[in-house]
Parts: sequence; structure tokens; C-alpha cells
Amino acid sequence: MLRNTMSLSRAEIISVVALLVSILGISSSFYFGLRDRARLVTASKFYPWHEGQEAHVCISIANAGRRPVVLRMWVGAEREDHWAGMFLRDAGQGLRLAEHDRHDLRLTKSDLCAITPGDDVLIQDVWYEDNIGNLYKINAVKHHIAQLRDT
Repeated sequence: MLRNTMSLSRAEIISVVALLVSILGISSSFYFGLRDRARLVTASKFYPWHEGQEAHVCISIANAGRRPVVLRMWVGAEREDHWAGMFLRDAGQGLRLAEHDRHDLRLTKSDLCAITPGDDVLIQDVWYEDNIGNLYKINAVKHHIAQLRDT
């Protein structure tokens, strides 16, 4: 008798099922591995003078990930190689952002000049640094600082 070429033997069916289970396992490990990390979301907004409240820039950084992150300092920079860092809390401890925690920073016009032992820094840009040296840029902060400087 001729055998149908489209039918699969029991061993072939088990092999195909094992392959599909393996692919599903690897893809779920990859997906949950990407979700299970710290992910910081940054934003800034300019607020003009309003009824006795001076003009300022509000900078927010939030941990949208699942792992905590420790922010060591926020950095005000005039340019990439000329900056001043201000520690968050104690220099050795930093600020711990757990899942869905947020930190806000309020900058007024008087905060846009940092005095360092070597030179003064006229702040044009702001970013955060965590305890392992990763830098987190703030969206549109240069534009908002320029708006604050013009007030």
C-alpha cells in the first residue's frame, strides 16, 4: 500500500510540539526579562510667572520599570565638558526610586548658575546620573531653560 505523504508519524508530531513549546518558553523568557528592569521616564515643563509664583522649570524623573534604581546626582551643564553635579541626599547613598516612584526638581532663574571651586557654570542642560554611571537626559529641558533665562 502507498502511504500518504502528508501524514506525520507519532514521533514527528511529538517533535513539532516540543519545538513549539521551546519557542514559546524562550519568547516568554525574553519578554519578561525585558520587563523586569529599571526604566526611567523623564520630562520637563516651563511655568511662567503667575500670581506671585516666580517662573520656573519643573523636571520630573520616574521609574516606569520593575526594578529599583538609585539616582546619585543631577547635573547642570553649560556644555558637555563643563558641568556641575549636585548630589541627591547623601553623597554615598543617593535617591532610591522603586517601581513607579517619582522625583521632581524645581529650577528657578537663580538656580541656573552653579558656583564651583574652579569656575562658574551657567546651566544650559540638565541630566541625572545613577549609581553605576548611566546618564539620563531630560526631554526638551534645553528649550525650557532658555525660556526661563529669557524671563
